[in-house]
Amino acid sequence: MSAELPELYIHLTTWMKNLSVEGNKLCGGPHEFKSAYLEQLVDCRSVVCQILSAEVEVKRKETLQTVVESLTTQIVNLEKIVSKLQKDNRSNISTVTLDTVPRQDTESQQRSDAISSTIQHSKLGYSFADVAGLEHVKQTLRESLLLPVQFPALFQGCRAPWRSLLLYGPPGTGKTALARAVSGEANAVFFSVTTSDLISSYVGESERLVRQLFQTARNQEGQSVIFIDEIDSVCRERSSREEEYSRRVKNELLKQIEGVGVGNDQLFLLCATNCPWELDTAFLRRFERRLYVPLPDSKTRTKLIKMFLRDTAHNISDDDWEMLERMTEGYSGSDLKCAVTDAGLIAVRELSTATHWISRGAKWTPCSRDNPGAIRIPIEQIKPSQIAIRGVTSADLTSALSRTAPSVSSRDIEKHETWNTPRKISEM
Repeated sequence: MSAELPELYIHLTTWMKNLSVEGNKLCGGPHEFKSAYLEQLVDCRSVVCQILSAEVEVKRKETLQTVVESLTTQIVNLEKIVSKLQKDNRSNISTVTLDTVPRQDTESQQRSDAISSTIQHSKLGYSFADVAGLEHVKQTLRESLLLPVQFPALFQGCRAPWRSLLLYGPPGTGKTALARAVSGEANAVFFSVTTSDLISSYVGESERLVRQLFQTARNQEGQSVIFIDEIDSVCRERSSREEEYSRRVKNELLKQIEGVGVGNDQLFLLCATNCPWELDTAFLRRFERRLYVPLPDSKTRTKLIKMFLRDTAHNISDDDWEMLERMTEGYSGSDLKCAVTDAGLIAVRELSTATHWISRGAKWTPCSRDNPGAIRIPIEQIKPSQIAIRGVTSADLTSALSRTAPSVSSRDIEKHETWNTPRKISEM
């Protein structure tokens, strides 16, 4: 060890002690103190580097190298903060850094932002008329949401409107579409929530999100609607083997649902699930009405196909509609939409493979090579605005249906209908 090392070590020890004592005070003060602390860190690192260059013992060199790296990290971070303070010409560091903002306030603001992002603004023009069939469900929603606002005097006593409803049925039958219709028709703040909006990886945060959701909804002026899709993913039947955090979330949700509609509460809860038998009985009890959303019947299937084709030219006769009604038995609304989309793309596929075209006014139509007046021309040489595409035909729909199998099995339908069947009085 060189002769000057002991003196440098003593100097460094004193300096480090001063930094430890004064650091927090200087760091938390005005930006002038922050700058002074930064200068001390730079000087201290300089001394450590001098000692490191003169030290020969391996273990001490490794320790000193760690100290240099730690000081360098602090200096870089502090330089960024001081630079920002000087740029903004702020006199108090507490107005710039997040370190001085109470953690509770920051987390509360984050939860509030997360809940606010679930608010769904009403879609102009979307109403119950855009949902084919399901008249009994739409009537119940009107009785629960729309009519009590228009005629409050009629809904008193035992006629008090339902405040919590569960929509259940096979997937693709229109449960989410009904929720969108509620959003479009009800003059209310609409919260569209999925379980991913309520579940957090931080301990205790999920319960706070649930509480914040219902509290925010209750604080709105007028009526509020909370729609939770796939409610079964968070409200499954409780067991002794489930995780503690899951139990706490369920307990908080049960508590909040219990308070829906109490007193002057203008909150309405609407939930949807494809697996009602997996819900805990405590949650089922808290839903005042449980509405079955079945697969569309024959007339509703025809309405759905026409709705999906309303912006597309088509040529389908009455006899074709009757045939399509029979062919689509067991199809959900989602299945029909996929089939109609596939049918519409058949004409596009024909355009992409066409080699000969015929001119009809300002438009070009694909044709066979033997057609009089046919011209061989690549589609790339025709302007998109000059291409005429034919309408959808029943043959297109038949072809698409042959490639689109129903997504709901007869076993699933039977399971839903069995669960939906009330007990007879003689069995009670």
